[in-house]
Amino acid sequence: MTALAFTDMVLGSAPILLFTWTGFAAVFVIANTVKARQSGLNASVATALAGTILFYLWTNLGVVLVGGLYPPTFDGLASSYINAVPFLRNQLAGNLVIVPMLIMVVRILTAPGTIQYQAVASSGAGEVSG
Repeated sequence: MTALAFTDMVLGSAPILLFTWTGFAAVFVIANTVKARQSGLNASVATALAGTILFYLWTNLGVVLVGGLYPPTFDGLASSYINAVPFLRNQLAGNLVIVPMLIMVVRILTAPGTIQYQAVASSGAGEVSG
């Protein structure tokens, strides 16, 4: 995210950035809401897929409204969505691979008996004194 913010500042503030960054914020809020209510691989993958679709719909609407690439009409919106399907397909495919992999790595690294878990437990991190 830092690299993206830096390149956005260097390349200039295009009108579509409002849609891009509010799209990131919406996905963040949805992910944290789901995380507070559900856990597990299925919930995480479903959230990643829903976030990807939401981001696709929102940012392509932004392209039509302020990007100047398509007319601000229903036909322009439809063209934007159709032309962006290859990008959506790649994002969805990536999320179907990356999200489960990251979840598994975190579970392995935080499982009892691992070096990382033992280091945290022996340091007293997370203990509440009272």
